[in-house]
Amino acid sequence: MTDISFVIPVYNEADILARQLESIRQFVPAEFDRQVIVVDNGSTDNSVQVAQEGGADIVLEQSGTVAALRNAGASHATGEVIIFIDADVLLTDAWRDHIIAALEALKSGPMTITGSTVSVPPDGNWIERSWFASKQELQRNYINTGHLVVTRASFDALGGFREELVSGEDYDFSMRARQQGYRLHDNKQLRVIHHGYPTSLLQFARRERWHGEGDYQGWRAFTGSKIAIASQLCLAAVFTSTGMAL
Repeated sequence: MTDISFVIPVYNEADILARQLESIRQFVPAEFDRQVIVVDNGSTDNSVQVAQEGGADIVLEQSGTVAALRNAGASHATGEVIIFIDADVLLTDAWRDHIIAALEALKSGPMTITGSTVSVPPDGNWIERSWFASKQELQRNYINTGHLVVTRASFDALGGFREELVSGEDYDFSMRARQQGYRLHDNKQLRVIHHGYPTSLLQFARRERWHGEGDYQGWRAFTGSKIAIASQLCLAAVFTSTGMAL
């Protein structure tokens, strides 16, 4: 069976990281020879200790953009397939039930990048239910690095993530892949749960603005990015209705 390497960037996420590492132990099929790489961006909590005690094979300390953290982790990956996943994203039994077929398909069609749009928790707050849950059903033209699955050969051929991007490295990576003839497959059967969504309007506004920054580094990227445009329209609506200011 194909070897897989998980690459997990983390910053002050000890509690949820412990749960994520447990989900990897629980839901990765026994047939896989797995590797877990945690890349810490200067956490001031005990994230590093949690990673070391939670079964991570490699714990790196790296500074820079999240793209730089992902690239650093990938440079130590030994798996034929790399699974980029955020520290606040948990695997599920549905992921376990479908990952073998997904990786067999990836092996037979190597010019494919897959993964899945992250799902909101079943007990999510009103922001998660009203905004993020509806986005799960949208047809996306990129694969989000909250859960992105790619062969090591393809990742290297595409040159990894652009480390100068503050955010939006997944959109850029996907667009470069498309230009080179890759197929992007948002596999909804590979269900994962995201536990890092904002719980207040202010957190929501900050999150959406941050996600748009990577696209603003190039006007062409911005005008072609539904995320950047949607986030700004949403911000305008939030501030208009609440009177909040940045």
